Amino acid sequence: MKPTLGKVSTEGVLPLSWTLDHVGPICASAKDAALMSAIMSGDAINIQSYLTAVSQPPGSPKVGICPYYFRDLQPCVQHAVEEAATALENAGAQIVEVQMDTLDDALTASDIITRAEAVAIHDQHLREQPEGYGEKVKKRISSGYDISGIDLVRAQRSLLETTDEFAEIFKGVDCLLAPALPLPPPPLGTELVSSGADDVTLVHEFVRLNAPQNMAGLPAIALPCGFTEDRLPMGMQIFARRGGEETILSLAGLYQRETDWHTRRPPVERSLIGF
Repeated sequence: MKPTLGKVSTEGVLPLSWTLDHVGPICASAKDAALMSAIMSGDAINIQSYLTAVSQPPGSPKVGICPYYFRDLQPCVQHAVEEAATALENAGAQIVEVQMDTLDDALTASDIITRAEAVAIHDQHLREQPEGYGEKVKKRISSGYDISGIDLVRAQRSLLETTDEFAEIFKGVDCLLAPALPLPPPPLGTELVSSGADDVTLVHEFVRLNAPQNMAGLPAIALPCGFTEDRLPMGMQIFARRGGEETILSLAGLYQRETDWHTRRPPVERSLIGF
C-alpha cells in the first residue's frame, strides 16, 4: 500500500526523488495493510476507522476505468483485471469509464523529475565514491546531468496539470482500477520487453501504469488478482484522491472477501532461495 504523499514520513529513508518518494507497507492482506498504514502514518487514533473500512461493505462505490491503463497489456493481465472489475461489480460496485488527457505527459514528466532530483541527491557521492554504485544504477542516475532547466520546469508544470485532472476525475468516481503492471514477472536479466509494436525497456514498462498517480501523490494499493498459465502472479491496483486511504482499503477489503487470490501462492523456485 502506498499512502498519500507525505502521510508517512520518509525520514531515515535514502531519497531518490524528494517530490515523488512515498513509503508504505507490504502485507499479506488488506486488513494488515490497514493496520500497518495507520501505525506508520502516526494515525493510531484512526486504526479502528481503517479496519472498519476494510471489513464493512462500501455500498455502491463508483469505480473508474481509464483506457490509458489498459493500453498494450499482455492479454493474460487484461483478462485478470477485467475479471477483477466484474467481481467488484457483482459485489455492488458501479464500473464507469473515465477519460484523462494528461497521463502520457505525466509519464515523461515523472522520469524527468526522478532523474533530475536523483542526480541532485547523489551528486556528491557520484563524484567522490562512484565505485559505490552498480553500473546500471550509476548510468541511470547520471543521466540526470543531461536534463535542462527548461525540461524540469515543464515537467513540474505537467505534475500540476495531472494533479488537477485527477482531482477533477475524483469528483465523479470514488477510485480508479487498473493493472499493477502491464505484464507478468519477466525472467531475471530481462532488459527489453514488447509493448504494442515496439520494444521498450523493462523500467519503462514497470513504471508507466504507476507514474501518473504517483506524480499526483495519490494513495494506492496493489492486490493479487490471478496467475498466468505458468503460475506467475498478476496484480491490480486501486487508487483514489489524496487522503482517500479508507476508500482504497474499503474496495480492497471487498475484493478480498469476494475472491481468494491473496491466499494463494505461486510455486517457489528453490534455486533462487538457496536450497
